[in-house]
Amino acid sequence: LEYLTSKFVDDGMSPKKLIKEIVMSRTYQLSSAPSEMNLAKDQDNRLYWRGNRRRLEAEGIWDGLLSASGKLDMAKVGGPSQELDAKMVRRGMYGAVSRVFPNEFQILFDYPLPTLSAERRYTTNVALQRLYFLNNEFVHKQAEGLAERVKGAGNEEAQVRKAFEIVYQREPSADELSFSVALLKEPAPATTEPAIRAEVRLSAV
Repeated sequence: LEYLTSKFVDDGMSPKKLIKEIVMSRTYQLSSAPSEMNLAKDQDNRLYWRGNRRRLEAEGIWDGLLSASGKLDMAKVGGPSQELDAKMVRRGMYGAVSRVFPNEFQILFDYPLPTLSAERRYTTNVALQRLYFLNNEFVHKQAEGLAERVKGAGNEEAQVRKAFEIVYQREPSADELSFSVALLKEPAPATTEPAIRAEVRLSAV
């Protein structure tokens, strides 16, 4: 803290430079992958030997889905808010907030109710959140976009590797790779539309 304080003063008390100093640090960029040796010494991560996992808020989930499909519009900055629906391709922070007709996505992923004062966002884990990823039109469209992005990567194994690179920014483990390839080879139910089969499987990966 003393270092950051002195750096903040030396840089003319610029918040942007302070944020850059923090996010460019090794500690901030540490992986959240566990280590048995380090866990035995510091289970609570008080010495910051790994990055702490953080739950995505509603806006982050929205941005992540659009980013994975390659449809996230980063060019348009500012402007009026828009309803969060299947046609919306801007960042979740531009989602319209209504007191009278709350958006289903925002409410489902713990966006604070606009009719009440909230000191912080509360988090829930409910079945409807999982069902949203399985059944919602917006998620299906992003899964289709992801399938299109990895289609030209090569064989099924290469496609899975490409999907992991896009979604998780890492290589799949041996178990993840074998499971994902096996999942892609599973026969789809007879009632599943052919055009959606690859999307459902890739979204499950």
